[in-house]
Amino acid sequence: MRKRPLINGQTMILRGASGFGDAILIIYIVTEFLKKHTRISLRTKHPSLFTHLGIATERFRKGGEHVAFNYGSRKKIKETNQFQDMCISAGIPSDRPFNIKWPLHNKRLVVKVREMAAGKPICIVGNPHTPFGRRDGYGLELRPKWSIFDEVIEKLKGEMFFVQIGKGNDEYRFKGIDYDLRNKVSDTDSMDLAQRCDCLMGQNGYIIPLAECFDKPLLVGRDILYFATICVVLILAVVLGMINAILRPILLILTLPVNILTLGLFTFVILALCVMLASAIVPGFYVDGFWWAMAFGVVLVIVNSFLNPIWI
Repeated sequence: MRKRPLINGQTMILRGASGFGDAILIIYIVTEFLKKHTRISLRTKHPSLFTHLGIATERFRKGGEHVAFNYGSRKKIKETNQFQDMCISAGIPSDRPFNIKWPLHNKRLVVKVREMAAGKPICIVGNPHTPFGRRDGYGLELRPKWSIFDEVIEKLKGEMFFVQIGKGNDEYRFKGIDYDLRNKVSDTDSMDLAQRCDCLMGQNGYIIPLAECFDKPLLVGRDILYFATICVVLILAVVLGMINAILRPILLILTLPVNILTLGLFTFVILALCVMLASAIVPGFYVDGFWWAMAFGVVLVIVNSFLNPIWI
């Protein structure tokens, strides 16, 4: 934290970092400063995020501010996160939860997205971008494999409604987005959508504080493939359980003569048909033909024989 003496009655000038994600963190910090100072002017590239606080804003520039804060100087300290580092840099308590009070700015947009989602959970997807907006290659190791995002969207397609936000040139074009709002929404629109969505997904950057400030579930980088796989597995377990409990006994009775003639081997055919039915029902679970379905069923029987008698 760098400070310049504040004369009584003078407007306090604050400056943090310039990014959208930084501005989200700064909303909380400005709120804390307002508890002791009524006259504040903030240097920022995102003035619309602060209009509801009733403070003045200035063009972002360095030099001459009373308080300057950033988390950059504490990057190597692993015991704290960016929010805590920013608070420490600003000289305010860092042990409080990161949440902000955000008034709805664009009700029409939120209502439209909800209507388009038709009751499905809404997932906000951040636009792929070069880390930190740099052109010198800095931070490229933080860039995830974009195709993983496509795989997650494909696996959850039909179960969730995906809305893409963000600005700048595309570094990658996601497949399966339901409502594309890239370069079409303002900062406040992004905040409105994040506040009222069910989860967010994206790379490191503004998507993290955007989710944290509203306490929303967040899928970032490599975690998203694991999360989506778990979702598919859980749904598949429920579907297979229902098929096994309801449909499989009926099929066994109807095919009893064939089963007797084949010495019970026809049971594996029924097993394969049940797996193929589950594949048709569960998004993100696929089997490539009858024989792979039978192989999967056999493996499932062997595994379950050590756990619970589900299929035998």
